[in-house]
Amino acid sequence: RRGRDDISESMPELLELPRVRASELPYSRFLREFALEGQPFILEEADMNAQTALGWSPEYFLAHKGVNRKAACTVTVGALAGDARAPPEEEMDVGSALLRLQERSASGVASGPAMYLAAWEYVRGGSGALQSDFSVPSLFERSPTWLSEHPMLGNAVTDMKWLYIGEVGSGSATHVDTNASSAWLWVATGAKEWICAHAKDHDAITALGKAGEDGEGLVLPDLFAPDILERLPEGIRLYRGRQGAGEVCFNPSRCVHAVRNVAFTVSLTHNFIDATNLCASYRRC
Repeated sequence: RRGRDDISESMPELLELPRVRASELPYSRFLREFALEGQPFILEEADMNAQTALGWSPEYFLAHKGVNRKAACTVTVGALAGDARAPPEEEMDVGSALLRLQERSASGVASGPAMYLAAWEYVRGGSGALQSDFSVPSLFERSPTWLSEHPMLGNAVTDMKWLYIGEVGSGSATHVDTNASSAWLWVATGAKEWICAHAKDHDAITALGKAGEDGEGLVLPDLFAPDILERLPEGIRLYRGRQGAGEVCFNPSRCVHAVRNVAFTVSLTHNFIDATNLCASYRRC
């Protein structure tokens, strides 16, 4: 599998994903320059009170009394294909997935297909107690209850919260987040490599999508392809950035993006609907 440096060296020259310290980003600036503008960025030194969560690992989750090991989750095994199609998915219970990741790590698995616990709906799946390990950064999730619990908009308070655990080389193919929501993703351990498009370039990129093999869904261009800039219309803004432990990546509504794990990585994602994306979300209903 390619390592962290190999991924960067094979990529075309893209714009640098902006980085901002939390102490230098009041909410007014966040709205003006990022959320409303459609600009993805990496937030440094986020106010998460996450000393416990920084120690998250398969071992930690297996020992946690608040984790429902019988809940369903989705696992993929295999590096993402160059055509941006995700590897085959396998449904299993959380406990089995965590044990498999633990065993692979203990046995020193360093080659072959990468394993990714890619969709653990930890709150919906009865492991919401893990939320006591951290605080949501003050910039995000400011929605009133009626909005965060709205069933037509995804019931974000319960159904749009995920944990991801992935080996080197695993990741998520090019996609746009559900319901035109915005998302913040925090890395507890490990590191990720991101390619994110400016949200205002959403239509130009998605217009190049092709129907999936089953006739459903849309397969978008692989943003990690070496020739990606040649395949996209001129002027498309693509940003590349690395996210380390303790940092947050913000993807605004309608942001097309893809991500790779460049180390064994445990991360947390919360999507949300608020005043900055409510109109876009309604249009998708």
